[in-house]
Amino acid sequence: TYLFPIILSAFFGVLLPKVARFTELSQFRQYIKSSLKVSFVFILLFFPILFFAEEFILFLFSEKYQNTTHIFQLLAISKLTYAVSMVLHISLVSMNKPHIIAITDFIKLMVFIGGCYLTIPLYGEIAPAIVTCGLEFFAVVFLLIYVFSHLKKEKEVFHDDVNKQE
Repeated sequence: TYLFPIILSAFFGVLLPKVARFTELSQFRQYIKSSLKVSFVFILLFFPILFFAEEFILFLFSEKYQNTTHIFQLLAISKLTYAVSMVLHISLVSMNKPHIIAITDFIKLMVFIGGCYLTIPLYGEIAPAIVTCGLEFFAVVFLLIYVFSHLKKEKEVFHDDVNKQE
């Protein structure tokens, strides 16, 4: 589960400078559409791991960890949403709105702490995985709505401060 974010972070480092040079809103819309398509293909490629999680865990570890399959599956789902999240993070940075990422991550942290505090006594060791999976899903939905609502505007929605200074 650590390899997936590393690969996506590498794409982030490569794509951000390219997206930052966009000057037309149409270029930005095309990037979002094509990147989301690629993200969904990437998700589909890794999706089978969810069905073979038990075999995967037995292969890598041992029968001792067989009861962690559900936790692994939930955390894998939350990591799969990371593919969409990275596209949206690049978009928000290019829109000169990195504060939206920071606010979203801070809220996720606070809800995670509170959610774990409330759910661990009820559900045990699977509770943090459930909370993480839910938070990642709702954060991606929020960011999708935010980015697409800004893309519907007819005026330029990114590089506002940078273009005015040049």
